[in-house]
Amino acid sequence: MTPQGRARGGVLSVVAGVVVASLVAAGAAALLATRPQQWSAASSLLVIPQSADNPDLVAGLYDALSRGQVPATYAELLRDRSLEVSQAQQQGLSAEETLAVSLEIVVVPETSVLDLTVTAPRPGLAEAMAGGVLTEAESYLSGLNTPYTVVAAGEAAGTARRDGLAPLPLAAVVAAVALLAGLAVQQAVSALSRARGVRAEPDEASTRPVPVTIVSGPPPETSPPRRLEPDEHHRLARRD
Repeated sequence: MTPQGRARGGVLSVVAGVVVASLVAAGAAALLATRPQQWSAASSLLVIPQSADNPDLVAGLYDALSRGQVPATYAELLRDRSLEVSQAQQQGLSAEETLAVSLEIVVVPETSVLDLTVTAPRPGLAEAMAGGVLTEAESYLSGLNTPYTVVAAGEAAGTARRDGLAPLPLAAVVAAVALLAGLAVQQAVSALSRARGVRAEPDEASTRPVPVTIVSGPPPETSPPRRLEPDEHHRLARRD
């Protein structure tokens, strides 16, 4: 490949890499700009046995509680009530805003604690709804006719946090992805340009001139055709 061809190939590969990196960065930025921000806030309930005068009964209740079935049942009862919907109505949210709200109820492993996590578009709303869910859940579960009750183990105030990566780390991730995409395209275009240059370059042996030897002087003499004698004509006729 000629130096001019190599230079053109290098410029083309760099331009292609820059274009692809810019497109990736612009697409990611547009996607992030349209993505709604979500905030989460959490509260918690502790499932405990009802007070009883019989110590053996209390011990048996704690033993059953440690197996995890009672907290799991309470968590399922709360999921069936869709507490986030009633809290959204109390907060005056529209039907569209209610769709952006969710409630996750999880039993903390090896405990009788229920974590109630509300996700909402605003931190204040997430905390307010998590607090409302805690109050409503405590009132409902405490009113059940069971040997267990619940008490608040964690309030929602001050627990709001942004879901996903923060803007600065997220921008760094986007920049890194765009850079890697641009470098990959630049290397691919550069390799393709080199391959085309090698195929287009003529073979040295095919372009080497073939030496031609020119002999000077008069042309070689040729003898005139020999005439046949009569007896030779006779012999040839008999052979035929």
